[in-house]
Formats: sequence, C-alpha cells, structure tokens
Amino acid sequence: MKFFARAVTILALAAGAGICAIFTPRGFETDLYALVGEGDPVLKAVSEGMDTKVRVLCENADEAERCRRVAEFDPPADPEKIKELVRTKGRGLLSWKTRDLLARGESARVLRGVERRDYSGTGLFPKADDPYYFLNDFLVELRRFMPKNLEGRVLLTGDVRNFKEGDVEELIRLARASDGRISLGGSPFHVHIATTSSKREINLLGTVSLAAVLFFGWMLFRRWSFLPSVAAVLAAGFIAGLAAVQLLPGRPHVLTLLFGTSLIGLGVDYCYHALNGAATRKLCAAFVTTALSFLPLMFSDVSVLNQMAVFTIAGLMMVFSLSVLFFRRGNPVPAKSDQAPAVRWMRPVQLIVLAAAGIGIVWFESGNDVSRFHKMDPLMAAGEAKIAKMCGSGAKRLLLLPLDAWQRENAALKAKIAEPDGEFLSAADLPPGMTFSVGGTDYLAMPAFDGERFPVEGELLVDPKNRLTEMFDGFAAQACRLLAVSFALMLLVLAAVFRRRFLLCALPVAATVT
Repeated sequence: MKFFARAVTILALAAGAGICAIFTPRGFETDLYALVGEGDPVLKAVSEGMDTKVRVLCENADEAERCRRVAEFDPPADPEKIKELVRTKGRGLLSWKTRDLLARGESARVLRGVERRDYSGTGLFPKADDPYYFLNDFLVELRRFMPKNLEGRVLLTGDVRNFKEGDVEELIRLARASDGRISLGGSPFHVHIATTSSKREINLLGTVSLAAVLFFGWMLFRRWSFLPSVAAVLAAGFIAGLAAVQLLPGRPHVLTLLFGTSLIGLGVDYCYHALNGAATRKLCAAFVTTALSFLPLMFSDVSVLNQMAVFTIAGLMMVFSLSVLFFRRGNPVPAKSDQAPAVRWMRPVQLIVLAAAGIGIVWFESGNDVSRFHKMDPLMAAGEAKIAKMCGSGAKRLLLLPLDAWQRENAALKAKIAEPDGEFLSAADLPPGMTFSVGGTDYLAMPAFDGERFPVEGELLVDPKNRLTEMFDGFAAQACRLLAVSFALMLLVLAAVFRRRFLLCALPVAATVT
C-alpha cells in the first residue's frame, strides 16, 4: 500500500513538473489592474486599452532619434489630417459650450455669435463647410485636451505590440543613462521594472527564508544530514503549487509567487516533525487545519486570492505526502543533554520575535489606497510627472461618451438651426487610445473636466484610482468574512482532534489573528 502511495506521489510530482514546463512560458501577470478581474467591465476595458501604450518625452530631436532607432513609434499627428477628418465626418461633432447652449434652447444666442464672428472673418474651415462654426469650435476645444506647447521637446507615442522583444528594456536603459533628457510614461515600462524587481524580491525572500530554515534546522538537529531531503521536499511542494496555479484560468499573478515563499515556512514544519518522529495523525491534523484556513479564499472574487489558496493547498499537500511517505521514522535528535544549548539559544530568539510582533502591532496601519500597493521606481515617477506637466496625463479621470449616441444627440441639436451635413465618426476613424469598447458599445474617451455641462445619455465617468480603492475596500471586507469562516473551521478541527486540550491549541490561533 505504501509502495502504491509513493508511486502515485512521484507520478503527481512528475505531472506537476511537466505542467510547469508547458505553461510557465506564458509568463506571470504583474499589472495591478489584473486584480480587477471581470467584476468591473468598464475599468477592465479602459485598463486593457491603456496597458500597451507608451509615451516618451525627449528633450531634443537627437534624443528622439535615438529612441526611434530602438523601437517603432506612431507617426506624429498630422493637423491637416485631423482637420480633414473633422470636416468630412463632423455631422455629430459639437463643442461642449455650443452643445449646452443648444440643449438649453438658446439657439438665438448661437446665431448672434455667428453674426459677430462673420465680421471678423476668422475660422479654421471655409464658410461653406462650417457656416455656424460648429466644427471650428469643436476643433478648438479638442486642442485643450491635446499636448501643450512642448517648447522644443519631442513627444513619442507607441504601442508595445509593435515593439520587438527587448525594446522596452533598451528604452529604460537609455532613459537611465540620459540624465533626465528622456522621460518615460506608460504601463509597459512600469510592468517591466516591477517584474524585474519582483524577481529580485522573490529571490531575496526565498534566500532569507531558506537561511532561517537552515538555522533553526541546525539548532534542532545539530547536524546537516536533514538538508538534502528537506530541500527536495520543499522544491517538490513549490512545483506542485505552481503547477496547480497554472491550471487555473488566466495567467498567474506575480503576487502569488511572492506569497508562495511562505510555503517554505509552512512546509518545513512538516519536514522537521516527520524527521523528529511525529505521529502521522498529528501531521494530518496540522495539514487539514492549514488547508481549511486557506480553502475559503478559493471562493473570493479576487483571482489572486484564489491562486494563493490553490498554490498553498497543493504545495502543502505535496510536502505532507512526501514527509509521511519518504522520511524515515525514528528520532534523529541528539540526546537530551545535547539539546540544552539549542533551548538556551531559542529563548532569546523567541523574545526577539515577540518584541518585533509587539512593535508591529503598535505601528500597524491599514488602508486600501492603490498607491500603497506599489512603490513607483524613481525613474518612472519623475518621467510620469514630467510628461503629465507638459502633455497632460489623461489617465486620472476619463469621461467615456457613447460614440454613436453622442453624435446623434449632437446632430439633433444642430438640426434646431440647420440640417447638418457630412457623416458620423466611427471608432475605426480614431486612434485606438481614444476609443474603448464596453459591452459591444464604442465609447469616445476624453479627459474629464469640472464645470456645468449638458450630460450625454449613457456617459461614464471613470476614475481608475478611486474605483480601485473602492474595489479593494470591498475585497478587504470580503477577506475578513472569509477569514472568520477559516477560523471557525480550524476551531472545529482542533476541537475534534484535541478535545480536552482544545483551548490550549485554540488560544494561540486566536492571539495570532488579533
């Protein structure tokens, strides 16, 4: 029976390694917006439309040419093409000011303004094409939301889907070496830097955790014979957890791997107890309580919490199985007299841990501000601020106008004075960054501005930062409810296993939660 169990465990481990080899090349998700999932289709559509766009602000033409030699950027906007597009497809185009006047029934005021402007003889379009200055005013107002005077600087825009592999990394290298002459903006640069940083953090946390494991293992056994077997079991647990996550829909989030380093601390307990001759029943109880504590997270609306639960449960199941099936029985711990130095060393360590925990409770702060989830790289922080100042960020608050409905409302308002000419704009006529599709409806994106205006039926105001904060508030409340369920399940298991000693086991758990 034990031979069969060992064979099944080895096959499961081999299958996990195969799954990792097949699916890991998909990479890992690093975008914060990926935590949104399908719960907010508007925010998801906006994030997906923006997460491939980049902007590079160069101090002069020479720096811009260096960047163009690295990557393929969009051609510069041609004012004449924009003007021609507005002229031929301006049937439903109105400035906000004119739209408000017509919506309030002040057509006479619009006509008086037209008469005064006719005497000045100014206008961007011939009088025959724009007799009431509708297109002229729209184009003038549109320029409010376009880049300001760059004062000799060059703004490059692009889509990383048109870049070659390594272009993003090379642009970051150029920016770091330019002493501020090249400023970067856009999610792809943040993602690349965050991915590199996450890899370093995973390696650092893993190294620190492993060092702690080795230290306490040596203090317990006073020999290194346990190291190969424990390292192999922990590696197997990590492979099993990663393989299980790869089978879930979507790409695994990098936060799952960062959290996965805690698997070392949890799994090594099973290894040490098994090597120390602990009964299988006690190890099983430890695994069940831990698995039950993570199980409710699988029912969360946050995909990364689902991944963490699956990763931990699958990894610990593999560690538990290997510890029970392969570690030899018996007690390799030295004689009691030899253990005394270890005990003496452990007490100061315990005091240090308790002191650190007390300090943590005093200085503990909580919040759901999305800016606290990620510390922006200094290069990107300076670049984003400079681009926002010179060109407008356009990403803080967006007004999404249903393109078809907005134009038809405007055309109906124009008809109060004269039947409009020309065609309607379509999403295909505009750059991808200006339009988003939500639920099969095309929306025109414009930076939101304060002030009174006549609203458009079906318009959407999107504030990504505040919306994410609201969502994380909901996620935090949900996590508290799920943790309460986890705690209740653990108490039930502890009561069933330990019975009279139930309180002795439950009180440390309760103290940990508080």
